Amino acid sequence: MRRIAKLAVFCITPLLAPISAPAAPPGLGWAVNIGGPAYKGVDGMPYEAESAVHGGEPGRIEAIKGSQDAELYGTYRSGDVRIARPLENGTYDITFHFAEPDEVEAGERVFDAFAEDERVIDDVDVMLFRDGKVRSALSVTVPGVSVSDGELNVHFDASAGEPVLSALVVRSRQEPSPGWGLVWRDEFDGDELDAAKWSPNIWTAWMKIFTSIRSNGRPSASIFLSTMPTISLTSTKGLAGTPGHTTMHSI
Repeated sequence: MRRIAKLAVFCITPLLAPISAPAAPPGLGWAVNIGGPAYKGVDGMPYEAESAVHGGEPGRIEAIKGSQDAELYGTYRSGDVRIARPLENGTYDITFHFAEPDEVEAGERVFDAFAEDERVIDDVDVMLFRDGKVRSALSVTVPGVSVSDGELNVHFDASAGEPVLSALVVRSRQEPSPGWGLVWRDEFDGDELDAAKWSPNIWTAWMKIFTSIRSNGRPSASIFLSTMPTISLTSTKGLAGTPGHTTMHSI
């Protein structure tokens, strides 16, 4: 009797753990995508579709440089943009997201940002702040904005061109944890140095200054010598018993 060998085939399916999206940052009060739909940032920030935004004209930028959240900066409003959004009373840090949509020169679009009728950013020139680049992402965070009337109000005032805004993030002000402590301080704040740690030596440094002048129409070099009082501070020992070091300061 012929036996038929049976081939057993095993299919091994690897178990893949789901990759969870980043959680929303703590203390989030509100985040909105100006001129655009709901969006989730690479850091987990959930931006609502545009709401509580009034005025201005919507616009779109096809390609944004300098951000992993290019889609967020791709929509914006320009002009008399105003925001009025119910918000619990408290102190907040507000992040403004900008991108210059047009081919402009420095000084052609300059504006101030106001929150709760207080100027919080002075003379915003998005193109200039981005080192002369247009269609590039710029974020500016303003700390400690106080809301006391149950509503956050933001507006802009331009001295040249029209204001632009791509997104806004409002976070509750995070106070330092009581568990944190100071681990370093400036030892030179007092009136005297700690002789057990530092050995001061005051001396005079000669500094040569070279200037180029013209004599009878020909270039020639002149050298000026000046003195500069200098203090040399040598530590008796470094961190964890390591050898000390010397630092010099002009006085």
